[in-house]
Amino acid sequence: MARKVVYPPLQRARFGGTLLVRLIRARYGEQPSWRLDTDRNHAFLERMQALYRAPYHPLAVLLRLGGWTVEKLRASLAEEGLERTLGNLARDGVWLDADEVKCRKPLVRNGREIPFLPTDLDNVCGPSVPLGTSGTSGPRTKNPLDISGFELQASYKRAMLAALGALDLPLVLYYPAPSAAGIAQLIAFALAGKAPDAWFCHLPEAQSSAMRWSVWLRVLAAAATVAGVRLPLPRLAEVEQPETLLDWLCRQAPQGAVVTTFAGSALRLQAYAERRRRPLPNLVFILGGEPITARKRALLESRGHRVYPWYGAVDAGRIAIGCLNPQVADDMHLLSDRFACIEWQGRLLLTSLLPSVHKRYLNTDCGDLGTLERRRCGCPLDELGLEFHLSDVRSVQKLCLEGVTFPADLVHRLADELLPESCGGAPSDYQLLEEEGDDGWTRLVVRVAPEIVVPADKVIETVHQVLLEASGDAPALALRIKQSGVVTVRRQRPCFSRGGKLLARERVSLGTDDPRGG
Repeated sequence: MARKVVYPPLQRARFGGTLLVRLIRARYGEQPSWRLDTDRNHAFLERMQALYRAPYHPLAVLLRLGGWTVEKLRASLAEEGLERTLGNLARDGVWLDADEVKCRKPLVRNGREIPFLPTDLDNVCGPSVPLGTSGTSGPRTKNPLDISGFELQASYKRAMLAALGALDLPLVLYYPAPSAAGIAQLIAFALAGKAPDAWFCHLPEAQSSAMRWSVWLRVLAAAATVAGVRLPLPRLAEVEQPETLLDWLCRQAPQGAVVTTFAGSALRLQAYAERRRRPLPNLVFILGGEPITARKRALLESRGHRVYPWYGAVDAGRIAIGCLNPQVADDMHLLSDRFACIEWQGRLLLTSLLPSVHKRYLNTDCGDLGTLERRRCGCPLDELGLEFHLSDVRSVQKLCLEGVTFPADLVHRLADELLPESCGGAPSDYQLLEEEGDDGWTRLVVRVAPEIVVPADKVIETVHQVLLEASGDAPALALRIKQSGVVTVRRQRPCFSRGGKLLARERVSLGTDDPRGG
């Protein structure tokens, strides 16, 4: 059980005051610098030495149990380099599984259980604000982020926009409000001297526990306005009828704009514009939160837009940003100034290198898979020294819909317990299918064996109710999925995998061969 961390109003007020000073500086040209000349071996060794000075920290215990001293680390770095050293550490048990990070299973090495809490990975100093995960992919956690952490998130943004040739275009956020993604991007872009011109949200602003953040955001925006810095407040652009966003783009940005959002939201905006017969200006879509597939990218690019993927998490911050000479749809450059990354047992393990990264990661599994390679590509980011590429980033532990993630155990409970209890039949009569259609939209298809007599509406309502209950204090996330209509029913017997297993969930892309008949 994670200990409860309290962030009193005074803490938020102190953070807001410090942030306001930095926003004013950024407004007048003093933005955080992006330094890519970091000695990564030295930076890593400094992080490890800090751990050794806290001998009871779980990561320090892992290092000792693995037989790693500072001297052994130094020698390995000199002889084999950072990435191979991290691989050797993982081989010796110095790594964290995603389930261990989320406290879904105990941290055990060499037969010894090591006390661990998610807050053990927090790495902030000074006033901070807690950016909360939704709680859909594990226990709801607060991730404190201080001013140096926000400035780190801001540091690459001007160079990224300049490489895209989009530094002078209007900037629009399209995220739920208030949300960790929306607040983080609002502040980070403003600290980069590129405050967003507008913020649109999919649903009316969340109430209850999120109300204090709405109030805090409005107080911050009002104070910033007095100081000459404009921070836009969220405006509603409903997920299925984003008329206000469409109207704003057509009127305020006829020559184009940068829109940061989820891939599904970008596709829905384009589809809505086509239904309204009101062409969108050519946009630069910066997309994250769900896999960027070749079909999604091609559909948007065929309409004259540019697609730029990026990869991050509330827990870690920005991890990778898009390559401008991509080999695949989601080809991205690892931000290797702040992270090292290795592939281990099919997983991506992250290690933080800078003290301003708000998580103390050492070979930490964030629950995603992907392809990691080191190569030169010749794009402007490669010329800056970002040589590590990430692609095909996805999760087998989580279900991703409309930028919202749900854990694998919820998917299994749906198919194995909840749907049979509510709708009849046995677990073998149900299967969930994450399917990308020809329109690029990702849908959750519920396969129901034909002999199960149950209305499709009841199946869909059961799924929506389970997602709502899983969303905890963030019901707007489940409501967004319900309004988008991405849950559908297919009268079809569940299919076996190539290995002969009946999986609770599959992922397919229409237009590809599926030998299982899915």
